[in-house]
Amino acid sequence: MECSGLSFFHMAGAVKIPPNFFKQTKGLKVLDLFRMQFSSLPKSIIHLTDLRMLCLKESAVDDITIIGELKNLEILDLAESGIKELPKEMAQLTQLRLLDLSWCRELEIISPNVLSSLSELKELYMGGSFVEWEKEGVAENEKKNASLDELNNLPCLSTLYVHIPDAQMIPKHRFVETLDKYVICVGDYNRFVCYQSHECLRTLRLKLCTNIHLDNGLKMLLIKTEALYLEGLEGVKNVLVELNNGKDLPHLKRLHIEN
Repeated sequence: MECSGLSFFHMAGAVKIPPNFFKQTKGLKVLDLFRMQFSSLPKSIIHLTDLRMLCLKESAVDDITIIGELKNLEILDLAESGIKELPKEMAQLTQLRLLDLSWCRELEIISPNVLSSLSELKELYMGGSFVEWEKEGVAENEKKNASLDELNNLPCLSTLYVHIPDAQMIPKHRFVETLDKYVICVGDYNRFVCYQSHECLRTLRLKLCTNIHLDNGLKMLLIKTEALYLEGLEGVKNVLVELNNGKDLPHLKRLHIEN
């Protein structure tokens, strides 16, 4: 059946897609495959050259290599899916504006230089997901994972939800300046604690040891932050003075402190 005029297609549940199905739907702009049970996408998906949005939310798919062929894709929703890796082929999605990796609990590998290649990316959601960031200083040929420094190559990035296990891993440069909305958790947090509902647009959670020294990247975030959650600051007498060298936090609306 030829459906060349079809622009939106939604399918959910344990439904089998014929191998050549997408050859008949070349005009698709939006493809929503919700809670699908296949582990890989049909190869015929490469015919969707005009596809702008692909949603695989809560799907069992774990091999997404073929998505790299969809070079006009602008929105990719992989939230709560079964992916284990964001492969190097994803670097070809240079038109991508939004990438949702929220609650991808099995995601352990993001190939180096993939994120930095998504130069048009505006929104990146990784809450409850990937934490295996490559540490700074690792030689290029030895890198196995993405580093936070790659975010410095995303000049349009305005929204970021991310968990950073170590404060020293936060880049000191540009990406912080462009953020308008964020939920950033820094430290040894349980993923379920990090991404509870947040009323404020700019939320920062810090779980630090007695060393309260912060680099420029974190200080820039502090100045923008509306909701600040602090934990583990033992022996600190005046939190705000020591945290930001006594400078004002002009946008702060909510402060929660817990030892």
